[in-house]
Amino acid sequence: MLASFSSVKRRRKSPKSESYILSFLANDEGTELHMKILEEWKSRRLCFSFSVSYVVRNGKDDAGRIELCGPHMVNYVPCRDNFHGVKKILSVSRGKSFDRYCPSESNLWFCLVPSPINYKLPLPWPESLSEVWIGNFPPSTLVRDGIKRNFFTQNKEKLRVQDDTQAHELSKYLSKIHPNVTPGVHIKIILDVGSGLGRIGAAFHNVSSLHIAPKDFHRDGVQLSLERGIPSMLASFAMHRLPFPSEAFDMVYCSACDVEWTRDGGILLLEANRIIRGAGYFLLKIEVKKEEEHNFWSDVENLSKQLCWTLINKMENVALWKKPSDNKCYLTRGTGAQPPLCDAMENQDDVWYVPLKSCIPKLRERVRSISVRNRYKSLDVPERLQNVELDAYVPRVEAFLAEKFYWKMAVQSYIDELGWRKLQFRNVMDMRANFGGFAAALAASDMKCWIINVIPVSGPNTLPLIYDQGLIGAVHDWCEPFDTYPRTYDLLHASGIFSTEDKRCGIITILLEMDRILRPGGHAYIRDSVSLLVRVEALTKLIGWRTEIIDINEGVYGKSKILHCQKLLLHF
Repeated sequence: MLASFSSVKRRRKSPKSESYILSFLANDEGTELHMKILEEWKSRRLCFSFSVSYVVRNGKDDAGRIELCGPHMVNYVPCRDNFHGVKKILSVSRGKSFDRYCPSESNLWFCLVPSPINYKLPLPWPESLSEVWIGNFPPSTLVRDGIKRNFFTQNKEKLRVQDDTQAHELSKYLSKIHPNVTPGVHIKIILDVGSGLGRIGAAFHNVSSLHIAPKDFHRDGVQLSLERGIPSMLASFAMHRLPFPSEAFDMVYCSACDVEWTRDGGILLLEANRIIRGAGYFLLKIEVKKEEEHNFWSDVENLSKQLCWTLINKMENVALWKKPSDNKCYLTRGTGAQPPLCDAMENQDDVWYVPLKSCIPKLRERVRSISVRNRYKSLDVPERLQNVELDAYVPRVEAFLAEKFYWKMAVQSYIDELGWRKLQFRNVMDMRANFGGFAAALAASDMKCWIINVIPVSGPNTLPLIYDQGLIGAVHDWCEPFDTYPRTYDLLHASGIFSTEDKRCGIITILLEMDRILRPGGHAYIRDSVSLLVRVEALTKLIGWRTEIIDINEGVYGKSKILHCQKLLLHF
């Protein structure tokens, strides 16, 4: 059978003791799985000190020493906490302080981001939706205000979401403004902008939602959402395009999200327009001073008319607009209309560090008209498959269907033979998603998890195909840190990531980032050539991961294996 597993070669060696303490805090109310992991770690004497010297032959991975970072870095997000980079900007206006400022090569951290001293294994889904360990993230204004307003209650070591009625406010608004629009039926993919708690992901399990917000030391709603198991990442409407393709979302939802939609001639609303699909929606709830409300609505409504949006309804402080389904309105605007149409040669899916543009992109021409309701059901292949530039001799449709079949079989083998259902993982990342076959197979298996599909900038930009399948994802360069908090993901899937990025970034750079974003007790499955895995496994020993090599029965020409890694708990 394709992608079945024949034998497992285990090689686990603990680093020698020196100065830093590795320990596992038992969760006395934890699941049977938690206790099983604890007993396994105890039996293998995996509570050890940590400080390792090493020598690496590859020039990219310089000889050195990996130790724990200081306790001030327990929530370190490199490209959002780079104070050296932020200090260089001349002004914090227009959201500049919320943009990405990654450390220079000379200032890169070369240590293991520790966990908080009271960290516990996250509660399993769906229990985590209503309760989280309060020691797993720092106290914030969001939590303190939530407790005062009875959104949360604190019971010893747990924070409980006491009143989750806010999670259903989207349904409430739509039922009043436009009853014919139903999430999960007419709307499949929603971008939830800065709602604080990831309300959409908490309320609807039949939609693909993604909650984004900037890193805010006072609120940190993204971190709380991730701890609850809600799809979230750090991102903001600031100076550059969001890491999403054009026409990706059926709805952009802003509930008092603090985005200055009307600044600079409405450039942020133009970015929202770029990522909303044809016939998609923009739902806006505002909280402004009474004396400012009239001017704000006037500015937004004027901008929406220039974008050819239709105001469906407006009630009090909530309004819903609909984007046109074709280009008729854009083509009939008068000469000199502002904002202008974008240059036809400009790639609207090119997003990595691309500045925001003050223009309106035309909607892509569709071969056939497809209703929003049936968009993700009626196509055997994604709409934009033929538009993607691929370095392949195999026809696109054949390549897509082959990958889809391959990952369907492989994921089933992971579940049956590697016991994935017992792992109870919730937050999953595919670090090199290609056509999204892995995520599609995992979603079809009815695993209770969500998957973010990452498309590396070093390869073809297939992210539009991800969204055409009703999945979510982002563009990223693995030579830089990902925009999320430490201890975000339960499972990292890395197929071919090291063979494609080794010469650009270096193995140790990527491994350190994987360690930062992987939760203690979490798993990484690295699928690559044997020669690469030998090097990768040697370096995983520097960060204290438990490892095992898994042979894959791929026939006589198969050259790949899987390196299964598990992260331990590190704190002072």
